[in-house]
Amino acid sequence: MPLEWIKEEFKVYQSVGEDSVQAVVETDIIVPDIKPDIVNILQVDGECKITEKKGFQDRVMVEGSVLFKILYVSDDDARPVRSINTASGFSQYVEIPGAKPGMKVEVECMVEHTEHTILNGRKLNVKAVVNLACKVSHAAGMDVITDVKGVKDIQALKNPVKLQSLIGENSSRQVLREEMEVPPGNPPILEILRSDYKICDKELKIIENKVVTKGEIHLDTMYIGDCEDYGIQFMQHAVPFTEIVDLPGVNEGMYCDMEISMGDVMIIPKEDGDGETRLIACEFT
Repeated sequence: MPLEWIKEEFKVYQSVGEDSVQAVVETDIIVPDIKPDIVNILQVDGECKITEKKGFQDRVMVEGSVLFKILYVSDDDARPVRSINTASGFSQYVEIPGAKPGMKVEVECMVEHTEHTILNGRKLNVKAVVNLACKVSHAAGMDVITDVKGVKDIQALKNPVKLQSLIGENSSRQVLREEMEVPPGNPPILEILRSDYKICDKELKIIENKVVTKGEIHLDTMYIGDCEDYGIQFMQHAVPFTEIVDLPGVNEGMYCDMEISMGDVMIIPKEDGDGETRLIACEFT
């Protein structure tokens, strides 16, 4: 009787390659007509977002944008601190030998530092250095020998090994719309200076054919109060979310690798029923 290998097929992700590059994003910003001239810059921050990632032959194309958040001292003595938010797009190729169209592309981006130059009272040059870390992998079938048969006197030394086999993957896009109140004791909003947000308290649960994810978006808002001294105010809010992603074939006890990223964000002040600007209308993608 011939020797027979007993095999079991697994579907796994195999790494093709990875690399990191830096991209420089630079733009000139014109102060909007409704805002006063720049006297001095207090702070310039950059927030990077990836909008597109795609594999080509031996390289990866990454597109994204940097949101510049600028606080400045103006020539308006009554309301000296003002803000400007503006986004600048970028496109960058990353050389990864072995990459091909259709492969899985993962990208992490981070703004390393920002620079700025005041060109005149109405114009500002800003620059951000963005770090891009790219990884390419592809799904492949792999046969693993689990036993041997066919020879009566043959001995086999077996060693248990745990393998993660790919069941499937999917993605979902959720838009959260919430209205949040200015805390009691805070004055109404005259102008929002800055909004910072991050995803916190992430939870994940696998049920039959579905993955349930929960979390909160923590929102910090700095604004000018609509009061006698136009003082700078601060408030915090939390926006909970729940999303169910269909994933046929999964069940409780399996391992799931989850990534949650923030897309477009819109935050605007809004009047309440009494005609006071004591609400912020938020939309998170």
